[in-house]
Amino acid sequence: MKIAIASTENRFDAKVDRHFGHCHTFIIYDSSNGAVSFIPNLYRSSQTKAGQNALMLLIENGVTKIVSCDFGVQIKQLTDRHQIQMIVLNNFDTTIETILQKLEKIYRK
Repeated sequence: MKIAIASTENRFDAKVDRHFGHCHTFIIYDSSNGAVSFIPNLYRSSQTKAGQNALMLLIENGVTKIVSCDFGVQIKQLTDRHQIQMIVLNNFDTTIETILQKLEKIYRK
């Protein structure tokens, strides 16, 4: 399973982005082997449909879960349609490294 984390930068010490569709980069964690990759958000500067286009990019890359602090209203309908789980964080200071460590504990026992 691939999990995308919306990030403010393409670094492990970056924070989880508050805005899914306008985040800088998606950090992709692959639970099958623990691999981590970076996908730039090509739509972060879009004035319209940034979240929808970013979600389609992630779906094309096999993502089944997404982590962010906030999602646009229309994203919920799309994630339901494509069976993508949204994980909403309340702590805006959470780093990518912290999320990856938690995912490792869950999936790489």
